[in-house]
Amino acid sequence: SDIHSIPILVLDENYQIVEEFKNCRECAERYGFKNSNIANAIRFKRQIGKKWKNKYWVVRKDDFISSI
Repeated sequence: SDIHSIPILVLDENYQIVEEFKNCRECAERYGFKNSNIANAIRFKRQIGKKWKNKYWVVRKDDFISSI
């Protein structure tokens, strides 16, 4: 599956939804990252914004919904 075209969610450290995007490109533009950084965060379960005060998880929307 092409990770760049799937809906994704940005979660805070308590796993609450912060924002929803229709793809990695939108998320990358909003947070100032490259598309590949967002895709890698999803694939390898890493946080984005490690230099910021708040760190965020990026997950596939379908994965998050199926986990609840």
